[in-house]
Amino acid sequence: MKQKPRLVYLSGFMGSGKTSVGKILSIKLNIPLFDTDKILTQKTGFTIEQLFKKFGESHFRILESKVISSIKGPAVVSLGGGAILSANNRQRFQKGLWFYLKTSPAIIEKRLINDTSRPLLKKNNKRQIIEDLIRQRQPYYNLAHFCINTDNSNPPQVAQKIMGHLRKQHEKN
Repeated sequence: MKQKPRLVYLSGFMGSGKTSVGKILSIKLNIPLFDTDKILTQKTGFTIEQLFKKFGESHFRILESKVISSIKGPAVVSLGGGAILSANNRQRFQKGLWFYLKTSPAIIEKRLINDTSRPLLKKNNKRQIIEDLIRQRQPYYNLAHFCINTDNSNPPQVAQKIMGHLRKQHEKN
């Protein structure tokens, strides 16, 4: 691909593979990867869990939106799971190429079984929480330009599917 894509946004529920896929795409496209959660933890000195506890989710979302708006392309952007909740963020994603990495609740639960760092999954009924949050967020996920199912694919396979979409977009333009 001669011309580098503008901003490539990777959205999806926690555990959908956004960061792993983003790392692969960054290498394949030879453009930087910006992981919004990682940037937030570096800038604030707090973990995501600590940010949620100390400031609450609404303040966390404000900080997250500031990080997202500061990113300039070309770049791959691995978004936090709830980044799509902001109308301003969704409007920004529409200006780039927005991919939704769709993952079933059962697979997410399996991937996150031993992960204790997710503030929204601190309760015992993880599967129900995952299902409820996905249901609430689905209308926003549906706004993405492309939906890639990750259930039966590893990160290199998902990255390859995204590369296919990027090639098609490049050929159109």
